[in-house]
Amino acid sequence: MTDVGQLQRKGRPAEHKVVRCPYCVEKREFKVMEPRDKANGWYMCHKCGHLTMPDNIEFRCSCAKCSGLATQTHLRSR
Repeated sequence: MTDVGQLQRKGRPAEHKVVRCPYCVEKREFKVMEPRDKANGWYMCHKCGHLTMPDNIEFRCSCAKCSGLATQTHLRSR
């Protein structure tokens, strides 16, 4: 499985990034996320709605699964 960091280190153009959903599996691998907006670097999982912007470290997804994880983490830290 290839991750975004490996592709960037090898100097491949951004349009060849393989971005995978951390929640959904397809054919025994994490599902490939489709580019939603190539100009801005958005990727979306069409199965669960997870969003990511690999080039923006401040971006936080607000899909149901990420929101659930954030809530669980917040409750455990109390």
